[in-house]
Amino acid sequence: MLYCYKANLINTPLKCYGKTTACRLLTDIIYSCFTISFPLIPMAVLGVLTLSNIRKRRSSTKTTMEKIDRYLRRMLLLQVISLILLIFPQAIHKVYFTMSSNKNKSQMQYDFDRFLYNFELLLPFIESALPFYIYTLAGGKVFRNALEKLLF
Repeated sequence: MLYCYKANLINTPLKCYGKTTACRLLTDIIYSCFTISFPLIPMAVLGVLTLSNIRKRRSSTKTTMEKIDRYLRRMLLLQVISLILLIFPQAIHKVYFTMSSNKNKSQMQYDFDRFLYNFELLLPFIESALPFYIYTLAGGKVFRNALEKLLF
């Protein structure tokens, strides 16, 4: 990966960027795999395993556990969807920018691409903070009460 990068490039989203289209495409695909597939697959698998483990170990009343199961499924689904929606656009834009980098663009198109790229750099930060809000808002009273006990 380090071989592909060159410093002080012009008309690229970053000053240190891949020197050839093949290198850029390779790094974009690797980046996409690491930021989308690798977090998403373990999150989904471990979430499903957690839900199945909770179902096997039911010891309290059935209605309470059904509510908790429903909240956990909702939280897992929201977290996976938010990961896809907040990380996927950056991966798509990186590949698009690499594929269209050889085309002549006006200054306005280039500025718009840079704006999108800079905006998409913020999305993973939002995704990192989002689980807290998912747990407290979609987790139901059980999780909000646990948060209140923790804080007070």
